Amino acid sequence: MPGLLMAGTWAYALIQLTVAADRPVELLAGAAVAAALLLATLLPLGSRATPGAPAAVPRSC
Repeated sequence: MPGLLMAGTWAYALIQLTVAADRPVELLAGAAVAAALLLATLLPLGSRATPGAPAAVPRSC
């Protein structure tokens, strides 16, 4: 549920950014900042192993 809440927060922030930007340059700059913040938030979350998850097993070809 926290992931869904975070996604909803990001969606709301991007919508507000789109509405508030009255020039295309501001919109692009704001979208670039939002994308960088989103990646900075999600990349560390994706690299963590979830508790109780099985270890990766190498596949034989």
